[in-house]
Amino acid sequence: MIGLNTVRLVLGTRLDVSEDGSPQLEPDDPELPAWALYEFLGALVGMVVDALARTS
Repeated sequence: MIGLNTVRLVLGTRLDVSEDGSPQLEPDDPELPAWALYEFLGALVGMVVDALARTS
C-alpha cells in the first residue's frame, strides 16, 4: 500500500494536482493517461484501506 500511495503522490506532483479536482481534459490531451492512472491508484489505495479496515 505504501508503494502504491508513493507512486500516486509522485504522479500527483508531476501533474500539479490541486484540491480543485481533476481537470476536464480533451481525449487527445497527452496528460489524459497519467490522470487516469492517478485516479485509478487513488481508488486502489482506497480499496486496500477498506480491506485492511475489515480485517482488523
